[in-house]
Amino acid sequence: MKIKLAEEVKHLTLEELEELYERYISGEKNQELMEEYGIDAHPNKLVSLFPPVIHESLECAYCALPLFYKRKSKSGSSYSMEYFCIECNHKEGHYYNRPLECNCLPCSEKRAEAVRAKLGADLEKISQEYNLDKKAMLSYLKLSFSHKCYLLSLFLMQSESDLNHIKSLNNSGSAVDLSPTSDFDNEIILKLHRDGAIAVDPSSPFSAFDSSDDFKSFYYRDVLWVVNVSLDGSNRLSLGELFKLVYVELRDGIQIEWEEDLKELVFRLAEEEVVTYLDVCLEQLQLPEAPKKTNEVIKEILNEFSVSEIYYFIKKATENAHLFYAKGKAESRKHAVNTIPSKILYLATRASNEGWDVYKYNRTYSTERSQLNIVLFDFVIGGGDDIAFYKSPEVLWNNELYKMFDSSKSTKESSKDTSCVICGSVDIIIKTDKNSLTLLCTKCGEQQQFYASKN
Repeated sequence: MKIKLAEEVKHLTLEELEELYERYISGEKNQELMEEYGIDAHPNKLVSLFPPVIHESLECAYCALPLFYKRKSKSGSSYSMEYFCIECNHKEGHYYNRPLECNCLPCSEKRAEAVRAKLGADLEKISQEYNLDKKAMLSYLKLSFSHKCYLLSLFLMQSESDLNHIKSLNNSGSAVDLSPTSDFDNEIILKLHRDGAIAVDPSSPFSAFDSSDDFKSFYYRDVLWVVNVSLDGSNRLSLGELFKLVYVELRDGIQIEWEEDLKELVFRLAEEEVVTYLDVCLEQLQLPEAPKKTNEVIKEILNEFSVSEIYYFIKKATENAHLFYAKGKAESRKHAVNTIPSKILYLATRASNEGWDVYKYNRTYSTERSQLNIVLFDFVIGGGDDIAFYKSPEVLWNNELYKMFDSSKSTKESSKDTSCVICGSVDIIIKTDKNSLTLLCTKCGEQQQFYASKN
């Protein structure tokens, strides 16, 4: 094992180098020493030209050769110490009481293997924690109307049928949003998960799980989702199978039991679309978030005005708040936006009392229709954006949508005591259309159909 000397000191013997080092450490000037020993280099480089010193007891963990260490400079500190192998460049030692990290090939491979082993163990924990075989499946018959609209919307914009999962909300790639606001998006996903309609896909990206609590938590906007619905209680439906069932059921007409859910969804979508436009206006005018009571005002005036008309009130109220601040009359931007709910209510009240022909705004690029809006008003109800955007949800419900259920209520009331002819269960679902009535037993699956007489 031969130590390779620097080119600048190759003309010196080892004894001369040791003598030179002792004189250097004692404090003699570098320039004078280098001139005396014929060393052609910058004076500050002198200490780096001395050969390393062999350690008496430390050996390389890989080569079994003694480790070396560099000589200390006359002004050097003792806060760090590095020992190295001249064969494989393996290093040991410390830096300010912290162990040195060696980047030699064997150490790098050892760390990489440790990382791979830990990742494998972590992935196994995730696989066990979110094992789909351990998840209780939700019966298809327990899916509400809202569940089905949410699922169909997700299928249309987020599904990857080849992989049989629903993409994460943060990895949509869709041209439209799930709902008008991210808050409503989150609410939809959490409800579907809480009610058991979807489950976390264990093959989601590793970063979608929270390692701080041993992966028992996850980031619900980052994980992938799988369908967790069954028809028979034993087999989980595939993404494609559930899509077909929901698609056909929603396409075939509105059912009596959907009334409450449908009404709630009509109003909620209108409210969220107004909130979206409010946020757009505030951002354009560089104003902070409006007070929470603004949402209560929006809910109230939706009983009389359409989303399109309320856009006008929003535009005027936010511009008024901006001027209030710009003219120095408001103490702060927050003070200015606090005027928005009262201004919206003032304008809506005047419009109602004085019979204004309120200007109807059109949608903007920032307020395009959501996938949920398209499913509900194009596919389920029919009539599209004209009825959803340009009519008050209260007026729309009372004048048009309520009629879809009113004609069927007598049939429902008269069948309260209807029971299955096979098993006697009273858990009966009734479906009607223009020419027939269908009774479906949720207990045994028996289905009876009755057709209207032609006479």
